[in-house]
Amino acid sequence: MLEATEFYASDLLRRPENAQVRETLPLLAPDERIVQLCNIEALEQIRIANAGRFPDSLDTSAFEETEISNGKLSAPLGAYRAARKWFYVTFECTPGPDLESVVEFTFDLGDEVPRELWEEHELIPEDFDDD
Repeated sequence: MLEATEFYASDLLRRPENAQVRETLPLLAPDERIVQLCNIEALEQIRIANAGRFPDSLDTSAFEETEISNGKLSAPLGAYRAARKWFYVTFECTPGPDLESVVEFTFDLGDEVPRELWEEHELIPEDFDDD
């Protein structure tokens, strides 16, 4: 597992383009807030660790259920999408007491998820815009 030494969620939330997310987070129940904050952190940590692969979607419980215990989120086996392919990811995330920042994050990036598993685990190749 890689241990993050820098954390990005709180800085990302302060950006003007993320104002709606920043305003909505305090309205969520604490566990859902932890999930959203940790997902933001996970996507940015993955992006930075994988130069050249931009993750655009994350399913933390694609293969094993995500758990929250004592304010810490554990995603034992999820998946992230980059360049229309899915890759395994495992991480643990500890938000700060304010639930607006992350104070600990460890993760492991895995191999590509075989395409034959995508449908079974509801992993879609891309998002579709209904416009």
